[in-house]
Amino acid sequence: MSRWLGRSPGQRGDRPLHIRAARPTDCADLAILDDIAGHGLTAEAWGRAAANGAGASALEVGRESYLGEASPCNWRNARIAHVEGLTAGMAVGYHLPAWTTFPDHPDPLFEPVMSLFRRAIGGWLLDALAVYTRHRGQGLARRLLADQLERAAGHAMALVCADDNAPALSLYAAHGFETAARAPFVAHGKPRNTREWLLLKRPAS
Repeated sequence: MSRWLGRSPGQRGDRPLHIRAARPTDCADLAILDDIAGHGLTAEAWGRAAANGAGASALEVGRESYLGEASPCNWRNARIAHVEGLTAGMAVGYHLPAWTTFPDHPDPLFEPVMSLFRRAIGGWLLDALAVYTRHRGQGLARRLLADQLERAAGHAMALVCADDNAPALSLYAAHGFETAARAPFVAHGKPRNTREWLLLKRPAS
């Protein structure tokens, strides 16, 4: 899932950018950026885990999740974008082997996304891509996507995006992604304009 907006006032687009492999010390930033990318969905899952004693807050649970190996969505599969020494954004992507399984989720809030992830099995899943607000409008999302496309060489790529994220949809369309499936967005938390989750796919290159 991905999330960013247009350029923030006063932001320059010519600052030097460096993309590197993530490290364990990046896990707090990865959790924050995943929360941005997930339209509140990951934060909801982490918040429920925190309420059940897994941590003191949703973001602490998220940090621990990124440190661990229970899910492939962890620091080992993450890439960090740096601008002038600051973490500016991230992308998490990995290959889903044909034997991967996503069991049915009993909660209707999460099952729609899981149903789309199942249709990405066998290819490269771009699980999350996000840029901090102060660094948007500088082409970071485009650079992070290009980095993922390079890493996914030889594999079809898939991702899940909210239907109201116009900047992201425009970027993905420009890079050959097309809508392959849809699933309902189940409202939760603060009001949103989202109506559907979209599974976008791009053939192997």
